[in-house]
Parts: sequence; structure tokens; C-alpha cells
Amino acid sequence: MEMITPFSSFIAVQPLQVDNVILQKRCYDLCENAANYNGIYSELDLNTDSVFFELKTKIYDSLELIHKNMEFSESYKFSICNSWINLNNNDAINSAHMHQGYVLSGVYYVKGNENNASLEFMTPIQAQPFVIKQEFINKYNEFTSNIWNIPCKEGNLVLFPSWLVHYAKNNKSSSDRISIAFNVTLENISVV
Repeated sequence: MEMITPFSSFIAVQPLQVDNVILQKRCYDLCENAANYNGIYSELDLNTDSVFFELKTKIYDSLELIHKNMEFSESYKFSICNSWINLNNNDAINSAHMHQGYVLSGVYYVKGNENNASLEFMTPIQAQPFVIKQEFINKYNEFTSNIWNIPCKEGNLVLFPSWLVHYAKNNKSSSDRISIAFNVTLENISVV
């Protein structure tokens, strides 16, 4: 797993090997009568929907690696507490937001490619764009960027702290971008 550390934080990107054809069909079925907010949004329960069992298992494996890297107490384990499907067709966007009240958030790309627009993260350091000016930069890196870009790539899992403001730019492709998004909390497993 590659751990990137922009903004004194991290973004973890992990390619997963799952059957995206089956997942795409299930996502389209669930989104058929879903709400349309500049794209289609449908609730999903990753923890109980059997079609997503393999994906859920691999997400939890990746969360365990994050748990170890962050050196959290063994008394606490990550738990996916809510999840949903984003189906973004041509020109649909996901505007800038964060996931307040959670520890981690994640996105898994069921369908998509570089032409479907990237996931972009904004620095939480508000003064940075005013202090580190563009003319100072030879090449942007994790210390000088005020935007960090993760390309949309089918099969990639992206995990990040929920407080990082992020968005997906307009889908300029004629093909759909389908992602499964979720939030993660820490649960105390030592409480009986």
C-alpha cells in the first residue's frame, strides 16, 4: 500500500482485485430508483449486502494496515458505519465536502478511468496558498501543494482522514463513474 502524506496527513491508495462487473450490475440496480443530485446517489449497506462481501473483506484488510500504521490501540477496531453509491454520468460532480464526525472515509472505484475526473483533496492549512506562491514552486509535492489529486482508476481503493476536504471534478467522459463511498469509526472492542 502506498501512503502519501500531504498536509501532515495521509491518503492511502490500494488496488483491489474484485469482480467489478458484478459490482457494477448491482450498483446500477440499486441506483435505478435512487435520488438524483447532479448524479445519482443510493444508500448501500456494505456490511450486509452479500454481493459486496469480497470488497468489504478487502476494505477491512486495508483498514487493518492503516490501523497498524497509525498505531491505534488494539482495544479499538475500525468499523464501516455507513456507505453509499455515487453514479456520476456525463458532467456530474461531487462538490467540496468533508465527513464530519468520522475517523476515516473511503472511496472504491467500481467503474471509471482517468477521463472520469479525479478525486481532489484541499489542504487544511488555510494560509498555505497565500504564503507559498505559485512562482516559488519548481515542482509541486506534499509540502507545497494546496490541492492533491488522486486519479479515478477502476479497482482502486482510496482511504483518508474524514476531515480532509475533497471533491470530484466534472465527469467529462461519456462513460459513467461509479464509486462506493463509506465512513469509518473506531469501536471499542474491550467493552463487554
